[in-house]
Amino acid sequence: MPPVSPALDATLKRMEHYHRKLARSVSGWLAPESAEVVTHIAGQQITAGLKGGVGEIGIHHGKLFLLLYLSLQEDERSFALDVFEDQQFNIDASGLGDRGIFMANLARVGGDERRVSVFAQDSCSVTAADLAVATGPLRLMSVDGGHTEEITHNDMRLGEELLLDDGVLVLDDVYQERWPAVAAGAFRFVLEPGRQLRPFAISPNKTYFCKSPSAAARYRGALAEAFPELRLGEVTMFGSEVLILGRRTLVNRVRNHPLVKDNPALYRRLSALLHKLR
Repeated sequence: MPPVSPALDATLKRMEHYHRKLARSVSGWLAPESAEVVTHIAGQQITAGLKGGVGEIGIHHGKLFLLLYLSLQEDERSFALDVFEDQQFNIDASGLGDRGIFMANLARVGGDERRVSVFAQDSCSVTAADLAVATGPLRLMSVDGGHTEEITHNDMRLGEELLLDDGVLVLDDVYQERWPAVAAGAFRFVLEPGRQLRPFAISPNKTYFCKSPSAAARYRGALAEAFPELRLGEVTMFGSEVLILGRRTLVNRVRNHPLVKDNPALYRRLSALLHKLR
């Protein structure tokens, strides 16, 4: 990565301070490792000069949205979409958004309400054009709204229409056993003819998609370089290479240690010992 500019340095420090110090006091679900991955992706985008909005479907109290918001550069805007108190549309009970708490959390991190367009509605009732009026094309978007097959499919469609070619969509709960319909909706979407979004990385509870194969390769390579201690391996999915990043555990650290990773026999012995000690 090129030398960090003062503007990028300030952005990364804001994001890191939030996910290391402040995020724990915001209700919601965001693994520290995934917060670091999102921060790194935002840094890659800013370094490359990629300009665009950010947004999230499924806000809850703003735990991940605030991280996206803190990546905003000058003249960039954001959207936050959730049914909030209108829980009749939360048909799978996959969260309990609260607009008042969300706005209070935004204020706590120094957020400017004028840079956030709030859509208090069901994502199936909004169009990509509606969201684009608020933000323009997006460079970074999170989908963590309804966890049914149809809603997941709908929200990925919105994401594909809104994202820049080098933009990234972060989809929550694809491999969470509580929400198998998320995987059904995501995979149905990806397998439809003409769809561009393809996965390029997985981290705890997050799957990352991009439309551009070359951009996906750059993100994947940069993440592998930045987080060797999290790397579990790579797989091919839907014709795309996908980097798998796990949690910081002793087993993972042993697996990726320079003295171990090139010695399979030593890794097997140490791994078996560590599992016995659990």
